[in-house]
Amino acid sequence: MVEPSKRTRSTKKKKVRTPGGKTVTHFGRKKSGKAECGLCSKNLSGVATGTATAMKNTAKTKKMPSKPYAGVLCPECLDSLMRYQTRIEAKFSSEDLSDLDIRRDLRLEKYLPRGWYEDASAGKVKKKAVKSKPVKKAEAKPKSPKKTVKKKTAKKKAGAKRKSPKGAKKK
Repeated sequence: MVEPSKRTRSTKKKKVRTPGGKTVTHFGRKKSGKAECGLCSKNLSGVATGTATAMKNTAKTKKMPSKPYAGVLCPECLDSLMRYQTRIEAKFSSEDLSDLDIRRDLRLEKYLPRGWYEDASAGKVKKKAVKSKPVKKAEAKPKSPKKTVKKKTAKKKAGAKRKSPKGAKKK
């Protein structure tokens, strides 16, 4: 009798003839489902799918894109989450925007760290300071020809010091 897990039409079956002459059925492995967005249930692009063995042997960088909320939210939902987060933080950090009527969206807040809203409303959320480096104009420095000449002469001297291999006849 076949195992209960194999009594389904979702696994692929393949008839194979063994060296002894018998025909047996080989059952294929199941692939994992496609990754879906947590908010809108759209398929996520860039997330690898396959059998458990194939995924185990795949490099981590090949499985998932390297961006925030990759494998969890689609780009549109991520954009709405970032907009929501920015608006709420701006409302509580700026006196000019404190009278804005922005309602809480618990559907989006589910993906933010626990206690984030309480910290934002208390003004504890730290803004990431963007450090801009001053742009320096690159000055073209002429290369000194002496350095290149020294390298060439050093190579010539090294070639002159080389000894001939043993057993070689000298003229």
